[in-house]
Amino acid sequence: MNKKPNPIHRKGDRNALCPIYRGCLDKAVKKSWETWDCSRCLYKQSRDPSLGVLSASNEAVSFYDMPVQVDSDIY
Repeated sequence: MNKKPNPIHRKGDRNALCPIYRGCLDKAVKKSWETWDCSRCLYKQSRDPSLGVLSASNEAVSFYDMPVQVDSDIY
């Protein structure tokens, strides 16, 4: 099966976990699109299992700890 990127140049929903997302992103960048839509793609509901990312979380807080103050000597 040939997985061909099929993004549409319009504002819409994208599936960043799709197995062909990278190809769509490359196509959008080459055409200087600020946004695109996956609604007509056969893979719009697909998930790439190799990404190992959870598609949803029950947590309401962010998973990142940020320092309260940035050390100015580093920069």
